Amino acid sequence: MRIAVIGLGVLGAGAARALARGGARVTVFERAAPGAGTTSTSYGWINAHRKAPRSYHELNVAGMAEHAALWEPGCDWYVRSGLLEWASDEAGNARLAANIAQLRDYGYPVEQITRARAAELAPDLLIPPAATDPTWYPTEGYALPMALLARLWGEARDHGAELRCPATVTAIEPLRTGARVHSVGNEPEHFDMVVLAVGRWTGQLTEQIEPTIPMVGAEDPASPGLLAYTGPLAARVPFPVIAPELNFRPDGGGRLLLAALDLNAYAEPGESFTVEVLRRLRTLLRGGEFARIERVDLGLRSIPADGHTVAGTDSSGQIYILATHSGVTLGPLLGRLAAQEILREQLAPELRDFRPRRFTGASTFPQVAPARQGGEQ
Repeated sequence: MRIAVIGLGVLGAGAARALARGGARVTVFERAAPGAGTTSTSYGWINAHRKAPRSYHELNVAGMAEHAALWEPGCDWYVRSGLLEWASDEAGNARLAANIAQLRDYGYPVEQITRARAAELAPDLLIPPAATDPTWYPTEGYALPMALLARLWGEARDHGAELRCPATVTAIEPLRTGARVHSVGNEPEHFDMVVLAVGRWTGQLTEQIEPTIPMVGAEDPASPGLLAYTGPLAARVPFPVIAPELNFRPDGGGRLLLAALDLNAYAEPGESFTVEVLRRLRTLLRGGEFARIERVDLGLRSIPADGHTVAGTDSSGQIYILATHSGVTLGPLLGRLAAQEILREQLAPELRDFRPRRFTGASTFPQVAPARQGGEQ
């Protein structure tokens, strides 16, 4: 079976890997460079945190398990470190309490711990006096997105997948059997199936097929995400931290990755942003006063209009569409499930609520994007 995968981010690489391992002849079309879209500007939080309804939560739990199954000694892209969170005001406390109650009802590992226990886990954290006792999520963690992409795409290439880059796809034309891929400077090319994994460009490339997948636009406040990368820092931060002022996690070699959701509204990586994130870090971390920002990235999140994953074929059955805000958590899982459905024609029950056809009528979910703490992208 000859299959085109459009887009080489984490989703496209996950699909290419699983399809190539399953015996398909895979050709990947990438416009700029591997990971050049959302993947390279992702926070990389691996979690099933504040992801309602239940089916979306369970899909992300399965995504976490997929990462654990891929882990092997020497793994450089995934750390199941646990995650610490706290709130500092009445509204934040109420949200956190509601989240804890829901996750416990789901059977998801979560516990409130003492400040003394938090100090044992991360001695250099400075938890503000006004904060609640911290909440600990022992099964969560983070991925280094480009290292994850290297693992997935490297294995796809080892199994014969071919990359065409730069290659700008302008349209996908479903046929009675298979589909044609139209790209700049090339003749249209026929494939038995096309997998579309182009993140925030999904809406543009589905305009001529049914259904069109609406995506949150770049002008939406939920879309932009600023990420700041520090230089190496002599501070003990062994896991991601979600605090009202700042989210931060290890990024290898003593570096930290910082995100402040309330500052995303500025949507520009100027000096005022770096000054403010450093000020906040210094209040939360011993040694934070020595931090320096090496790089700031502005990412635009890939979010379907109702906030939830899209996975399945268009009405023709010739184009398989993948789009999600939870790309890092779900990339390896969605790739495997898509390959299962395409190559073995076995529908995955995990994807029942996430089919593209929901956009042909009333959505399964409320038209509200889910909470995006941490900027997973």
